[in-house]
Amino acid sequence: MNSAARNSLLKLFPGARTDVPFSTLTTMRVGGNAAVLAEPGNTGELQSLLYIIREHDLPSLIIGKGSNLVVSDRGFDGVVYRLGGDFKAIEFRGDTVIAGGGAGLAMLSRMAAERGFSGLEFAAGIPGTVGGAVVMNAGAHGEDISGITAEVHTVTLNGVTETVSGESVKWGYRHGIDDSRIISTTIFKIFNKSIDIILKKMDNNQNVRKDSQPTGFSAGSVFRNPEGGKAWQFIRDAGFSGFKMGGAVVSDKHANFILNTGNATAADVAGLIRAVQKGVREKFGIELIPEIRLIGEFEE
Repeated sequence: MNSAARNSLLKLFPGARTDVPFSTLTTMRVGGNAAVLAEPGNTGELQSLLYIIREHDLPSLIIGKGSNLVVSDRGFDGVVYRLGGDFKAIEFRGDTVIAGGGAGLAMLSRMAAERGFSGLEFAAGIPGTVGGAVVMNAGAHGEDISGITAEVHTVTLNGVTETVSGESVKWGYRHGIDDSRIISTTIFKIFNKSIDIILKKMDNNQNVRKDSQPTGFSAGSVFRNPEGGKAWQFIRDAGFSGFKMGGAVVSDKHANFILNTGNATAADVAGLIRAVQKGVREKFGIELIPEIRLIGEFEE
């Protein structure tokens, strides 16, 4: 990144940081450095940031909690940004909740439960943000974000604000709002229910997650489920449970998780992903599509 662009960013965002390791920004705890990390706190700041990105033709990457992201060990020589300030606000209004794109999804689920509102129980264990959840139609336990989304307020990469109804979004499996828009606010439909019933459902969901998924540093589910089966079953049956590459390992508990054992690199993770894809392709003729995002240059 050239010095003029960097200076413009640091002037606009005095709190912006430079050369920030992705190991501190992602749940997999791997990756090189972000040249600049900025955190716009409202729509005006976001629009100003997007203007600088366009003006200087800078590479840019929006992140939430970094829960489905692996960035190359070479880092990202551009602007990395996440939504802060007003974008983390959560407001309950009647039978809806208005949540900023930077709000934590698990926190939103807990806050709804504490107020006796149902609809978000499935999200209690999902570690991402509201914005990320709407972009990828996050889901668990047979439910997903599309089922409760009433309205989405967005900002395009050109800085234009737009509003779309939940019904108009072309939802799909792990697909929601296209990533050419930034989710500033989402309105979710919720409804009253006994707090005890809500908490019991959340506890059951959490127990299922605890029993079936590993703990440790990971990016969540690595692959989308292909037609005709579960990704973890194909990975297990291809013999990859416990398979290691450097400091990365396929979980014995759930084969669709790759764990950082403590000293993994992004190259280890990407290499393991490719090895699993190749093995499943050769054994079953199935092409596994990554659910996590791989950003940057990786050696084949």
